[in-house]
Amino acid sequence: MTEPWKIIGTEFISYYGGNAHLIGNGDFKFHVWEHPDDVGKVVDLLNSKERKIERLEQLNEHKKKEIQARVKALNEVCDKYFKEVTFKNDVNPNEAVQIVIKEILETHFEV
Repeated sequence: MTEPWKIIGTEFISYYGGNAHLIGNGDFKFHVWEHPDDVGKVVDLLNSKERKIERLEQLNEHKKKEIQARVKALNEVCDKYFKEVTFKNDVNPNEAVQIVIKEILETHFEV
């Protein structure tokens, strides 16, 4: 997790003829040439975007684990029914598919 964005100082920039507010988050820093209140809004916006990115990364990781668990369950169930179908002719494919789907949907995984 990155540090939150904050105002870390001001610098006089002659090219722009005034002060620039320096904001940073520990990894990056840059100048903002606005009124201090507006700089605070920029900082708040950046922090909210960072939190959203972190939530999306957590959701992505959660979904990735869910998909891996369901694929594993699918492979196990398919292997099981493939072996049974190979040796038995009385297996109803429709029932086998329903069982496979039920087992996949009921797969539990750790987050």
